[in-house]
Amino acid sequence: MLFQFQEYNPPEILLDDQCYAAYKLQEWVNIDYQGEMCIVASTEENNQGRLIAMASYVKNQANQMADVSFLVHDDFQNCGIGTFLLQRLMQIAYANGIVGFTADVLLANRHMLHIIHKSGCEIKVSLDNRIYHIEFRFDSAKKGSNTKETVQVGA
Repeated sequence: MLFQFQEYNPPEILLDDQCYAAYKLQEWVNIDYQGEMCIVASTEENNQGRLIAMASYVKNQANQMADVSFLVHDDFQNCGIGTFLLQRLMQIAYANGIVGFTADVLLANRHMLHIIHKSGCEIKVSLDNRIYHIEFRFDSAKKGSNTKETVQVGA
């Protein structure tokens, strides 16, 4: 299976079986590439681009951390795409001076929790009203994990 990870700006994109005009997706692709980043995974079906996953971060200038979020279409979950997107975002963020990620994750979102725990970093978690607040710093990579080495590529 071949996935393309790129800045995506076609006239129409199929997402969750709905067609979106490109102007509706501009906030995902018109970014400054340092304080905010968005990467997507797409595939082609019937000569039409299909967005199957996305991951993004927005930097908090006050603490040099960034809020991370991602989603993977149900048909493509458990294929490693979410893990790949998080690892790639960690590399990009580290290269842009971001020291770690934060995320607010619903208690029921086991897939995202699993992906974050596979980051190789020490995870700080608090639970409030069925929402996990998660924080992990890139310099806290666990011994034996390749995350720190992955993050430092190109640094």
